[in-house]
Amino acid sequence: MGDLEATLEELTRVMDAHRRALAQPTGGAEGDGATSAPPPESARKPTQGDDPTPAVDSPRAAALSSLMAAVQARIGLKALDTVSGKLERALSTLDDAAVTAWVERMLSLSVDHAEWVALAESLTVHESYLFRDPQQLEAIRHWLGDQVRGMKRRGEARSLRLWSAGCAAGEEVYTLALLGFAVLQAEGAAIDSANDGWLALPNWGLDVLGTDLSRAVLKTAETGIYNTGRLSAFRDLPAAYERFFGPGPVRSTRMVRADVRRVVRFRPANLLAPAPERGFDVVACRNVLIYMDAASRQTVLRHLIGALRPGGLLALGPTDVLAEPAGVTALGGSAVGLFRKGGGDG
Repeated sequence: MGDLEATLEELTRVMDAHRRALAQPTGGAEGDGATSAPPPESARKPTQGDDPTPAVDSPRAAALSSLMAAVQARIGLKALDTVSGKLERALSTLDDAAVTAWVERMLSLSVDHAEWVALAESLTVHESYLFRDPQQLEAIRHWLGDQVRGMKRRGEARSLRLWSAGCAAGEEVYTLALLGFAVLQAEGAAIDSANDGWLALPNWGLDVLGTDLSRAVLKTAETGIYNTGRLSAFRDLPAAYERFFGPGPVRSTRMVRADVRRVVRFRPANLLAPAPERGFDVVACRNVLIYMDAASRQTVLRHLIGALRPGGLLALGPTDVLAEPAGVTALGGSAVGLFRKGGGDG
């Protein structure tokens, strides 16, 4: 999940669109059936220098408190002072009545409505990079290798299925794909052809799913194009994987190789909703749960564990782990945040 400061512009655009919608004779957003009168000029705050922080008992504070409660209930984000403060500053050009009207409208909309999606994108963080937390990734690679060797001993062959939940702009998705490539090639279940790129042998394969609440970051993820530079997505890319990234379409960018993009898929998903698919060998949800309240964390963990096949592996970020989740057992070793689901041959 980039910096909240960088995403506030999106929230400002949402509010501008909202004001334009209110100014139309029929009111409301297209297709939602809502009607509203145009806001008067007095809806604008008259003094730019005023402190945007509302009084605790003001209608404005009550409305924003209701909105933050809805944000917490609908997408699981904790109602942190930093988040609510940034939200209030983004709405500082509107008076109390206009803010209250907007919040009432938001509370009447479903969580998949375009305005809710835009609000969620403005309040969530979308920062990651390739091969983040290499010690944990190495443990995942070894675990996957054990699974493939076990399948070969049993005369089985199938696709490895991996899910990056809360994938941001896709860096973790492509990381998991490259780990899967490395494992299948090392175990003789795939080849890296000079002409055709990475190819799985018959009956073997790799399927990597990436999901995120933000449709905007998923669009970036699908392109597989990332900026270069000191703090870019490539800051910790191991030399062994350099060959999977060619030059991008514009200067100072690189692009994921086409054969890697072929094995990944992206779709929007809310982690508070049931998992979009099941039967995964690995589910990675790293550095996401830290932003959620305790009840939301438990709901998300239940969905993630339910999406694993018996014996599958759950990977959490080191800051996400407060206690061992129910239904899984911590994997031994030095890597923190790896848990195995009961059952199966894993």
